[in-house]
Amino acid sequence: MVPYKLKNAAAHKIAVTGTATLLESLIDTAASQTHSFPDNLNQAVITNEGPDDIRFTLDGHDPTSSNGEIIYVGEKKTIDGSVKNIRLIRTGSTNVNCSVEVGWQE
Repeated sequence: MVPYKLKNAAAHKIAVTGTATLLESLIDTAASQTHSFPDNLNQAVITNEGPDDIRFTLDGHDPTSSNGEIIYVGEKKTIDGSVKNIRLIRTGSTNVNCSVEVGWQE
């Protein structure tokens, strides 16, 4: 992956909440800054640092705590597809810390 340079180091550490949220919004919140994400970002690498699993969708629908593809605690997942469409939600009652990188497939 060719990484997209985020505005600061804090942008790489997101907190996934109990509300289905776009990945780009979670990155902006973590960075405390707004990014101008290019439309052609097509890959994300997300590492779930816990304490619970998370779920995501790529099709524009909101994931729920029981629906969507899962990323288990400790798992590092590469997601291929438009970064603009990735939505995430936690499965438990505590915000989930994740490390994230976005960019383009090589």
